[in-house]
Amino acid sequence: GMLGVGPLSMLGALKEYLPVVKPKVVLWFFYEENDFRDLLKESKTPLLMSYLQDHFNQDLFNRQADIDQALTAYVEQVFDQELTKQNNKKDTADAWKTLEGHLKLSHLRQRLGVIQEGNLGGNGEYNDGQLNLFRTVLSQAKEAVEGWGGTLYFVYLPARERCSNEQNYNRDLVLARVKDLAIPVIDIHRSFQKNDDPLSFFPFRRFGHYNEAGNRVVAEEVLRSIAL
Repeated sequence: GMLGVGPLSMLGALKEYLPVVKPKVVLWFFYEENDFRDLLKESKTPLLMSYLQDHFNQDLFNRQADIDQALTAYVEQVFDQELTKQNNKKDTADAWKTLEGHLKLSHLRQRLGVIQEGNLGGNGEYNDGQLNLFRTVLSQAKEAVEGWGGTLYFVYLPARERCSNEQNYNRDLVLARVKDLAIPVIDIHRSFQKNDDPLSFFPFRRFGHYNEAGNRVVAEEVLRSIAL
């Protein structure tokens, strides 16, 4: 998992890097709270949409030197700009603080043209176009994984809002697309519902990421499912 990465970026990473190692098991984690919002943003980026083509590849595995060079140039450019703004040594710490914000993955992707800026929605209500795009992404992922003899598993991660009955996120529509592709589903929502207090799997019962207990449930269910 990587911060700010949605389904199209995941497909790109899968196509660029996994054929080199050809893992027998590939886990596709889907977090219902924001993965569709990320997909909407990514769908505005022609480069990422190119990964829906069967044989599109940038040979990134063999271009790490080019990637490092581009990132280094970007970091140096941003830092020089911030130092110029601060204009004296005592403000160097502020420049580093600003630089840290610029280097967040989501901001970096925007500056490099990988993700377009803008609020593109994603309130849990998915239309047919979004759902069909998601199905196409998964279909491409499954085809790629099966091409080297592996198995793709879809791991559905419930959001806190589901556990508190605040949001539905069209779970059934998402899973229908996954099952239509005959991709095995590991449904963490069902695992959480076996507990009388599913909110206990979230920090202080409030925040979106799972706590230690919640992550343990995810890990145990994944291991149990892939061992079947």
